Amino acid sequence: MTPLQFRGQDCLLLDIPPDWSAGIKATVRLLSQVESSLSGREARRPHATTLRWTLRGTIRAPEAEARRLAAALAAYRTQPVLLPLWPAAVRFTDRASAAVSGGLQAAVDQDLRRWEIYYLDADAGLRYWTHKAADGTITTGCDSSLAPSWPGSSDTYLPLLMGRLEKTELSWESPTQATFEVDFTEASPSEYALRPPMRSFAAGPLPSSAWAGPPPILPMPVDAAAAREQFVVEVRRAELGFGRQPAQTLYPRATTRELTTAHSLVLNSELADLLEFFRQCGAGAPFWAYAARAAMRLAEDIAPGQTTLPVSDVADLAVGQWLAFVRPGAHPVAAKITALNPHAPTVTVSPAPGPFGPEHLVARLCLVRWLRPELALSWHNYGLAEAALQLREVPAEIAPAADETLGQTISLLPTRCWLYEFTRTLGGTDYVERVTSYESDLTWAGQTFAARKISHGQIRQGLALDRDEVQIECDLEAVAALRRMATLRLNAPLYLRILAAEASGSTASNGVVLFTGEVTRVSVRGSRLTATATPIGSALDRKLPNFYIGPYCNWSLFSPGCGLSANDWKFTATVSDPGDPGFPFLFQLAGLARVSGPTPVYFEDWFAGGWIEFGSGSSLERLPILRSTTPSGGVLTVTLHRDPDPYPQMGDPVVLYPGCDGRSVTCRAYDASRNPEGKFDNFLNFGGHPFVPPGNPSIVRQTKPGAAAKK
Repeated sequence: MTPLQFRGQDCLLLDIPPDWSAGIKATVRLLSQVESSLSGREARRPHATTLRWTLRGTIRAPEAEARRLAAALAAYRTQPVLLPLWPAAVRFTDRASAAVSGGLQAAVDQDLRRWEIYYLDADAGLRYWTHKAADGTITTGCDSSLAPSWPGSSDTYLPLLMGRLEKTELSWESPTQATFEVDFTEASPSEYALRPPMRSFAAGPLPSSAWAGPPPILPMPVDAAAAREQFVVEVRRAELGFGRQPAQTLYPRATTRELTTAHSLVLNSELADLLEFFRQCGAGAPFWAYAARAAMRLAEDIAPGQTTLPVSDVADLAVGQWLAFVRPGAHPVAAKITALNPHAPTVTVSPAPGPFGPEHLVARLCLVRWLRPELALSWHNYGLAEAALQLREVPAEIAPAADETLGQTISLLPTRCWLYEFTRTLGGTDYVERVTSYESDLTWAGQTFAARKISHGQIRQGLALDRDEVQIECDLEAVAALRRMATLRLNAPLYLRILAAEASGSTASNGVVLFTGEVTRVSVRGSRLTATATPIGSALDRKLPNFYIGPYCNWSLFSPGCGLSANDWKFTATVSDPGDPGFPFLFQLAGLARVSGPTPVYFEDWFAGGWIEFGSGSSLERLPILRSTTPSGGVLTVTLHRDPDPYPQMGDPVVLYPGCDGRSVTCRAYDASRNPEGKFDNFLNFGGHPFVPPGNPSIVRQTKPGAAAKK
């Protein structure tokens, strides 16, 4: 492996060709969710649209290659690994015919000594590249060309996958040769995903009038020698007591077939067809496919336009079934059985399948979906790929029940995405972070939601309001507000809104609000944050009445009950000496001035209990003031409970607000002789009871009689 940098990120390139005699196996997946009822009705929901690869193969490295591989594996941690998709290699001049392209791409010379990795950013019109020369020199850059200029007709084009190695075990067959079993999982941004050429496929028959259009038909011929078929009936059994026969429950539903079909793909175009067909249908879209076994045998040739067909028997046929008339090298012709005569025997179909002979295959045509959203591929050389498809019949979707609607309650539903909005208010301005768990950025309601590693758990709601909550789990770098809250640097309440929407391309639509509430706590574990949000925030955490009898004011400073305006008590200054970071967190300020109103009479700790603001906008940081000296000539020193982040520099502007300790003397006007601790001249709005005892009579102390002591 070769260490390199691509677009500023440290990577490892696994540039040693595989051992083709051991073969290469790949699994291609899509993200999808299936919900099935007891009656066999299914709703399938995609959650992504790009293909995701895992690959396994064997590398045999001799001499210096083996030592270089061992050194790279020893240094491998979490840096991305770039793996060439060797089976998709073509001549560089024929790269337009590659089975997959896009994403990361590479050009390699015939001696495997010179190569170039590149990515085309179509939006910006730029090509990012990392080039290795024949002498081993590695350079990186960016330009507006569409492809490297140096490759010739004998050089190779390769698509690249970015991901991780699941195993790093290296086996030494001899002191000079090593074997490495590659177990690779793709894990990359969505723009690096490989994609087959876009194309459309031939449509099969229309299943019923409930369909707006016919589903496609599988374009690859089936290898009958490796095909499998089984019949699925759901029976639930439970052992009751100690008898020999379990209790059985059979739910009425149509018997479904599970088909395993095998395909040999000789050309790149055939592999591209299969990959694109899987991309379109693999997440759960229904399509037509025929079973490899014969559904019936024709007794004689049939002529064009003939609809009544003489057959050997009608043992496995029923009215309403679809048949596929298959000729080698041609698309199957579909026809529906409209009548059966077991005595003749004959089968009446519609439409007429055309001229056909007994030597050709007449198979059962099934409406199917992928059993799981994955496709298995294998190669033993560059030119031949083998594919195994596992399919499941969906008879409930041919003519859906009256209470079902295709694409809304049954069959393939629109792609689902989750949107998250985190909002905090600083200085009267709302700052919103919008993220999505989807694989790429999305636009909804004119706002962009950035793709991040984030998810949410079950949204709990019920009669016990204090237990309603939802948990959010995300990467440490996903949401800045959560990271600030976890480090006790969030200066305002953080509110969360979760929406479910439907994704199409880069656009989300039909957004529905699932949850709104306040984030009340955040915990950190490793590189992940876990946050808890509740619909009514911390309102139910209060243990005491909102307004109680006592000598201290019940109002918060600058609240509606207090009546004072924060703008009238706003002071500005500049940092004249930030000191050294760390305890005791002292900052010297100069140029203290009141923004509006007369200059008050200051005394020691006049600003204590208030707060100071550093920065502005989304970087605004508001910290409480613990102590303050008496200003002299506009110069004072404040003591904070921690350092601001980022640490301020000399000359940085700050904003200060005084604090209120809730006492009545603080709320009165300053008087040098009668009330030297006065500050706000707001006693008419004082929300306390200055003449009651300090003990709170609204709280009854529970007394417990003492037990008699033993003598």
